[in-house]
Amino acid sequence: MKRLPILALLLWICSIFYVGIYLFVGGFLLVRLEVNRTSTCADVLPPGADVARGDFCLKEPRFRRAVVLIIDALKSDFARYDPENTSPRAFENKLPVLDEMASSRPSQSRLYTFRADPPTTTMQRIKGFTTGSLPTFIDVGNNFASSAVLEDNLVHQLGQAGKRVVFMGDDTWVSLFPRKFHRSLPFPSFNVKDLHTVDNGILQNIFPTMEGDDWDVLIAHFLGVDHCGHRFGPDHPAMAEKLTQMDGVIRSVINRLQNDTLLVVMGDHGMTDTGDHGGESLKETDAALFLYSGSPLFPAPSSQVEPEVVPQTDLVPTLALLLGVPIPYSSVGQVLLPLFPHNNSRAAPTGLSQAEALWINVKQVNRFLETYSSMAKDIPADSLSHLQSRFTQLSSQYLSSVSKGAPPSPELVASMQAYLSSVRETCRASWARFSPVKMAAGLLVMGLACVVCYVLSELSLVVLQEGVLKMPVVSGLVVGGAVAAGQIFMWGFVEVLWCVGVVALIAEVMVLWRVRRLSLWLSLLPPPLLILLLRCSSLLSDSYVISEGRVVTFLLFTLVLYVPIRLNWDGLLVPGPPPDTQKPPGLLPPSLPLSTVRREGAALLVSVGVLVGCLYLSLSFHSCREEQGSCQPSAFLTPLSRVQDSRMRNLHYVLSLVSLSAWAFLLHRWLRHYGNLNCTSVTVFTARFLLPLASICMGLHWAVSATPEDMGCPLLLFWPLVCEVRGTRAGRSGGGDDGEDVVMEMRLRENPQQFSSALLQLTLRYLFICGAQVLASVCAAAILRRHLMVWKVFAPKLMFEASGFIVSSVFLLVGVALVMRVDVAVAGLFQKLLPQNSR
Repeated sequence: MKRLPILALLLWICSIFYVGIYLFVGGFLLVRLEVNRTSTCADVLPPGADVARGDFCLKEPRFRRAVVLIIDALKSDFARYDPENTSPRAFENKLPVLDEMASSRPSQSRLYTFRADPPTTTMQRIKGFTTGSLPTFIDVGNNFASSAVLEDNLVHQLGQAGKRVVFMGDDTWVSLFPRKFHRSLPFPSFNVKDLHTVDNGILQNIFPTMEGDDWDVLIAHFLGVDHCGHRFGPDHPAMAEKLTQMDGVIRSVINRLQNDTLLVVMGDHGMTDTGDHGGESLKETDAALFLYSGSPLFPAPSSQVEPEVVPQTDLVPTLALLLGVPIPYSSVGQVLLPLFPHNNSRAAPTGLSQAEALWINVKQVNRFLETYSSMAKDIPADSLSHLQSRFTQLSSQYLSSVSKGAPPSPELVASMQAYLSSVRETCRASWARFSPVKMAAGLLVMGLACVVCYVLSELSLVVLQEGVLKMPVVSGLVVGGAVAAGQIFMWGFVEVLWCVGVVALIAEVMVLWRVRRLSLWLSLLPPPLLILLLRCSSLLSDSYVISEGRVVTFLLFTLVLYVPIRLNWDGLLVPGPPPDTQKPPGLLPPSLPLSTVRREGAALLVSVGVLVGCLYLSLSFHSCREEQGSCQPSAFLTPLSRVQDSRMRNLHYVLSLVSLSAWAFLLHRWLRHYGNLNCTSVTVFTARFLLPLASICMGLHWAVSATPEDMGCPLLLFWPLVCEVRGTRAGRSGGGDDGEDVVMEMRLRENPQQFSSALLQLTLRYLFICGAQVLASVCAAAILRRHLMVWKVFAPKLMFEASGFIVSSVFLLVGVALVMRVDVAVAGLFQKLLPQNSR
C-alpha cells in the first residue's frame, strides 16, 4: 500500500477545508473593538459650573454604600409571588420577601424584570452589568477561560473613587477583575454538583462584613440556584429549599441595612425548563431585579410610566450616578429614571434630577460613539451622522434651558431617552458586522474542496497510479509566495491568511485541471448524492435546522431502502458475472450454491430491517429545542436523579443495564468467534477482562449514585465490515484446499492496489459528505446573515458543523494511519508464511 501518498493527499484535503473554514469564520464572526479608555470626573462636569461647585465627583453621592446580591440564574418567575396560587411548583412563591417589600414600601423598593443580552453565560453577564457594553456571539467561547476585563467598568471606577469594594462568591469575578477588590473571598464555581459550598461561604462572611466599617460596596455572588438548576432542573424540591434559603438571606440583609445604603438583588440570567442557559430565549434572558433602600428611594408617583423590563446594561449608569462615580466609558446603557426626581426642587441635597442624570448619560454615550467610530468603521456613516446631529440638537436645547435657569421640558427628557435607545440599537445592529471578501473567499475554497473530494473519490485508483498532488502544491506555494512578496512591497507586511487562501485555491484549481479529462464521464447526480443535496438544502431553512433530527432520519430511511433495491436491480446480489460486462462483479462469489445465496440475501434484508428499526427507535430519544414550544422531550433522556416516579426510574435503570450488558456480551462473543482472544497481549486482556469490568462498574455507579450528573448516552455503533461466506461440507474435497473459501483479511492481500484505492475512496467520500454539510451551513450563514434567526440558529449550526468536521477529520486521519499499520503487519506476516507454503 502506498502509505505516504495516501496520507499526504488526505492531509492536504483536510487542510484546504480548514483554510476555507478559517477564512469564512474570520469574515463572519468578528468581535467588536474594545475601547481601552477610562471615564474621568471632568467628563461629567455639568455645563456652566466651575470645578468647585459643579464637579459631580466632589459632591456627596446619593448613597454612601451599596450591597449587591447576585443570585445566579434568578429567573424572573422565581421572584414573582402569586397569593392565589394554592399549589405552587417547586420554584414558585418561594421569595415572598420581594413582593412584601414592593407592596408595603413602594417608595423604598421596586421589582423589575431584568433582561440580559445573549449569550446568557455567567462571564458574559458579569461583563455586561459591569461595563454596560453589549456582548458578541463569539465571546461565548471565553466562558470557561475567563480573562481580565480591559474595558472601563464599574468595579474600576469605584476603586478609582476610593471606595472599598469587598467581594465574596463566584471565583469568576477574581479572574475578570484581578487586584481590583479591597478584599475578596472567592469560592470555586464550576462544580455544578456542589449546591452549598459557595453559598455557605458567603453566609459565613457577609453579615460580619456588613456589621463592620471596612467596606463601601459589598458584592456577593450566590451560585446555589444556578447549580441546582443544572443538576435537577427548576421544578425540584432542592430548588424550593435553595430559594427559601435566599429568601432568608435577603430578609437578614434588609434588617441590617442603614438608610444611606442601597440594596440590589439581581439575577445574571434565567434558565430553561431543564435548568440550562446560554441562549436567547426569554426563559434564559429574563432575570429579576429588586432595588431597596431604608430611606425613600423612588420619588412620588408621576405621570411617567415605569418600565416593566430593565435591560441589564441600564444598571451600570444607574449605579454609577447613585454612588457618585463616572459612568464607564464603553457603556451604552440608560439610567433608570424612576430612581431620580423630576427636578432639583424635589431632589435630595446630594441627588441628581432626571434631566441632569440623562444629560451626563447622553454626554458619556456620545463620547464613546465618537471614539469608537474613529477606531472602527462598523457603524454606518448615515446612522452615525444622524446620531451626531441629534446630539448637537439635544446639547443646544439643554444648554439653553440651563442658561435660562428653567428646568428642562418633559419633551427634552423624552428626546434624550430616545437618543440613548437609538445609540444602543445602532450599536447592537452594527456590531454584527461582516467581511464579505473573506466570506466569499472561504466559500470558494470550501466549494472547490468539495468538488476535488468528489472527483478524486471517483478516480481513486487513477490517483494512486499517477499521483496528482505534487505539481498543484508546488504551483500553489509559488503563487502564494508571489502574493506574499507583493504584500511586502505594497504594504510592508504579510497578511498570512490571504497567502494561505491563495495557496489552497491555486492547488485546488490545478488538481481539477489535471483530472479534467478523466472526470468527464462522472455521474453528477446519482441518487445518494441527490439525497445529500436535499440534506444540504435543508440547512438553508431555520425550520428544517430546528427539526434536523427528523429530517435526517427521513433521509436515512430513504437511503436505506434505496441501497438494496439498487443492488438487486444492478444484479450485484446474484452470484456469477453480471449480464452487463460494464458493471462491477457481484457481491457474492460465483461458486456459491443457491441455498447460500438465499441465506446471504436474507441476511442482507434482515440487516436492513434492523437498521430501519433502529432508526425508528431513535425517534424515541429526542430532545427539544427552545424554538419548539409544543415539543415534549423524551422521557428516556431524563437523568435518573430527575425522575420522580420510582417505577419509571427503576425501568430506566433496568433498560440501561440490559443495554450495557448486551453490548459487553455481544462484543465478547464477536471477538471470540473470530479468534481474536487467543493470545496474552495487553489488548486481548483489555477486551477480555477490563471492558466487562468497566461495564459492571458503570452499572454499579448508576445504582449507587443518588444524583448522578447529566451525561449523554453514547451511541455504540457496530458496523460489520468483515463477513465470512461459508460453503457446504459436502462441496469440499478432501484432497486439498480447492474447495475452501478465503475469508476475512486474506482477501485483502489478493489485490493490495484495489484495497488502497477502496480505502482512499471511502475516506474521500466521508470527507466529501462532512465537507458538503459544512459548506451548506456556511452558505446559509452567509446568505441569511441579516436574518432574524442568524445568531439563534444558523451561526450555532455553522460552529457545530465546523467543529464536528475538524474533530472527525483529525480522528479519520489517525484511523487511516492505523489501518495502514495493520495492513503493513499483515503483509509482513504473508511474507513470512509464503516461503513455508512453497516448500
